[in-house]
Amino acid sequence: MTPTRCAQWLSLASLLSAACYHPCTPATTVSCTCSDGHSMGSKTCTSSGTYGPCMCGGSGGGSAMGGGSAGAGGGSALGGGSALGGGASAGGGTSNDAGMGDAGVPDAGHPMRVFITSDTFDGALGGLDALDSQCNTSASAAGLGGTWVAWASDSFTDATDRINDVGPWFLLNGTLVAQDMGDLTSGLFASIDVTELGDHSNDAAWTGTDHNGVATMNTCSDWDSNLSDDLGTTGDSSATEDAWTDAVEGEHCDQSRALYCFEQ
Repeated sequence: MTPTRCAQWLSLASLLSAACYHPCTPATTVSCTCSDGHSMGSKTCTSSGTYGPCMCGGSGGGSAMGGGSAGAGGGSALGGGSALGGGASAGGGTSNDAGMGDAGVPDAGHPMRVFITSDTFDGALGGLDALDSQCNTSASAAGLGGTWVAWASDSFTDATDRINDVGPWFLLNGTLVAQDMGDLTSGLFASIDVTELGDHSNDAAWTGTDHNGVATMNTCSDWDSNLSDDLGTTGDSSATEDAWTDAVEGEHCDQSRALYCFEQ
């Protein structure tokens, strides 16, 4: 082979070798495995067409920030606060059903219930114990279970002394009525207008109780009279302010009215 031909072959071989040796496009970056064998880093193609070393230290640490973002995602566990929706959730959206199970029975440790009776009675109920008995009979017939006390006073006992402060209380549809006894004497969140059957009611309720939870002068002779000349105090079941318990102080005791029943 002549010297000229040899030089041509060497030049061609050099070009082919260079072309085959370029495994990357300059400035491109790809992932790579770090020296520990499992962490991932990155390497960048240099101007010579070859990849530089796998960069792991600082960038790997940076990925720890990704872990931090995962923690922030964990912060969404505050959404677990929706657990206040209780056992019923509250099916989430039905958070107002907080803690209500089948037939509206509250799960252990969950809010109490309140309803207005679907039945109405004249003033001769037979005393406060008889009012409580009516509440429990209504609740039992509706499959609610629980222990119930009527919101009512007589000349010896105020309603606030009969109702234990074990709220919050909810209607059977899950609507919040009162967080505690303070709400019962300062204003309700919602009117007590749902019966033990879950139906809406427009009935007034016998209470004998003013807006402070204290007995009025009119209690149908301590709930033992249905005479038209005797008077009792009633509450308006559509009201949330004072009138929910003290709407009419001169209701004739021969009239039929419902009862407010609070779970205890």
